[in-house]
Amino acid sequence: MDYSATITVAADPATAARAIHDDLTIWWSTRVDRDATGFTIRFNNSHVRFEADARGAPERLIWTCTEANMIIQGVPDAAEWQGTSLIWDLRPEGTGTAITLTHRGLTPEIDCHKVCVAGWQHFFEKSLCDHLNGQPASPERSTAIA
Repeated sequence: MDYSATITVAADPATAARAIHDDLTIWWSTRVDRDATGFTIRFNNSHVRFEADARGAPERLIWTCTEANMIIQGVPDAAEWQGTSLIWDLRPEGTGTAITLTHRGLTPEIDCHKVCVAGWQHFFEKSLCDHLNGQPASPERSTAIA
């Protein structure tokens, strides 16, 4: 089963969608390189590149991982995320938004599952949630190790 979790935030869906995509350096990692088709997230000596699918409905964002180099102790395949997708579904809920993140391909069968789920619990379930609720977020702030 793919990782999937839902948070409810005070922001409206349009604000939430913009924050998910535009505020990556606030809630996920302070090291983001953007280009015309997507972006690369960097943390320590690891990085993942996503292509953003702009064809989806406004309430759905889809990012496909096209390159991965995840340096995680005990995980032999640094490219495990390559070919996986992040699917963000947003729906109005009360005066805010319910956001469901599904990481299609992040299943218990892959070696990084435990570490990566813990990462999403921090960056999605806490950091992004805090950011969208007006609280300080806690992005990855590490730098590359020489």
